[in-house]
Formats: sequence, structure tokens, C-alpha cells
Amino acid sequence: MFANQQPIEREPEFFLKQARHLAIGVLIAYAISAIVFLGYAMLITYTNVSEQSLPTVITITTVLSVLVAGFDASRGAAKRGWAWGMAAGGLYVLILAIIMAVMLPTFRVGNIR
Repeated sequence: MFANQQPIEREPEFFLKQARHLAIGVLIAYAISAIVFLGYAMLITYTNVSEQSLPTVITITTVLSVLVAGFDASRGAAKRGWAWGMAAGGLYVLILAIIMAVMLPTFRVGNIR
């Protein structure tokens, strides 16, 4: 082996390590979302803050959470970090869509008003 070469990880170990980073990234993103949403719910409940800003808060929180999930998943990647980051963002959105479909019977993909 040459002095500047990295040892090659076996694929199953590499995949499990990356899957762990992906899962941790998505969990951290959902924790951030939960904290922001609970904080905003408390603001709406106990202050005079209007619910009119709710869609903006949801959009900003979701975008930032997807970015955090993607960044955290790609940060642990030895290679193809962009792909792992996209997978983490996609997984966040997929889980969110499943939760919405279960919680709101009228939810449809593309049902934006």
C-alpha cells in the first residue's frame, strides 16, 4: 500500500456506518422541528402572537431541518456525501408525508392551498 492511500472499508460496514449517520441526522432534524413547533405553540397560546405567521414558521423550520439532516448525514460520509445528504433530506420529507397522511385524512401530495 502506498503511503498516501487510505485503507478501503468493506461495503457492509461502510453502509451501516453511513446509515447510522443518516438516521442520527434525521432524528436531530425532527428534534429541532419539535422544539421549534412546541415553542411556537407556546407563543401562540400564552402571548398575542397571531397564527397568521404559522405557514412561514413551518416552511422555515422544515427547510432548516432538512438542511440539518442532510448536513449531518453527509458530514460522516467518507465518500458520496452529497448523495447521503440528499437521502437524509428525502427520508425527512418521506416520514413527514407519512405522518401527515396518518394525522390528516384529507392530506394529499400536492394539496397546497
